[in-house]
Amino acid sequence: MSIGAYCVPPSQAERRPAVFTPAPPKPSIPSDDSRDAAALLAAWAQMKDTHEFFGLLRDHEVERQQSFRLANGQFTRALGQQTLRDLLMEASFDGTPIMCFVSSPACIQIHTGPVKRIEPMDIRGVQWLNVIDPNFNLHLREDSIANVWAVEKPTADGVVTSVEAFDDQGDLMAMFFGARKPGQPEKEAWKKIVADLASLEKAGEHAAA
Repeated sequence: MSIGAYCVPPSQAERRPAVFTPAPPKPSIPSDDSRDAAALLAAWAQMKDTHEFFGLLRDHEVERQQSFRLANGQFTRALGQQTLRDLLMEASFDGTPIMCFVSSPACIQIHTGPVKRIEPMDIRGVQWLNVIDPNFNLHLREDSIANVWAVEKPTADGVVTSVEAFDDQGDLMAMFFGARKPGQPEKEAWKKIVADLASLEKAGEHAAA
């Protein structure tokens, strides 16, 4: 049976009350101290393609965000919760094309290209970070962001940098890359945006104060 929408006749609906099955609990994550960080980092340094990262996590039995903690200062850097707003604003200002990945249990949605209209909104106490472009809409709960990481992965084409946001349950909310094609190095404009995020965050803090 294909996945889709369908209607149940009223008589059947009365006989079939709605039943919701809760998602199974997430498996517990071993402590960071129990992982072999040196082996993880040695294998990380040998990567030739970003897609190898999934196997790296599996082989070393580490959770994604746990790997970022273990690699902090070498391949990763913790950023502030407001970082994604700065990232999208900067990409919009200078026209740097990006890739945005948003996953769900059913699929992964990917946008590649520039972003233009960035609209942060506070609606009834809920903070939304929106991209409202003709060919791309993103609506991200900015107040649900718990952790943001800048992540570097070695590849045959040079280092590829991502910015990844997680909620307080440890779920990956969105990933951002600089747009590029296989065989091409990362664009300098994207590298500069990521490198400048920490200073932009500090400037925002001073302005708020």
